[in-house]
Amino acid sequence: MATGLAGGKDCICLTHAGSTIIVKSGRFVKEKGFDKLIDAYTRLNNKEYKLVIAGDADHPDEYS
Repeated sequence: MATGLAGGKDCICLTHAGSTIIVKSGRFVKEKGFDKLIDAYTRLNNKEYKLVIAGDADHPDEYS
């Protein structure tokens, strides 16, 4: 059960048991910017943050 909730259009941040969980959903296409989110998460390098991505692609390609 989340103890805190914040979000934007299709990204939600939950806090639970001392961790922050970032949840992003959408189509796996370049326009959605998943690559930028993954890059930022990697640079964050903080084990208290978790990243969950959910979605699908219109068609398989090198991005999806």
